[in-house]
Amino acid sequence: AIPYLREAASMGNLNARIHLAELLLRDYGSPLDYEDAYRWLYNSVTADQRQHKRIAVLRRGLEQRMPQNIVARAKRRDMFW
Repeated sequence: AIPYLREAASMGNLNARIHLAELLLRDYGSPLDYEDAYRWLYNSVTADQRQHKRIAVLRRGLEQRMPQNIVARAKRRDMFW
């Protein structure tokens, strides 16, 4: 499921981005996926307040699992690099 979620998340599917981050925080997938998952959540836009809060929680969870320099790099990278 992770490869399909990564593909959908990379194409901008917000639900896939959220689900991928949830799986990563449950120790499915690889720590190598954390940076991409974080970047996709960081660049996600939603008007839904509940989704916005969920994204913030997931981002904090991913931040705790990554070194600060990787978090900073994920924040700097554009979506289309």
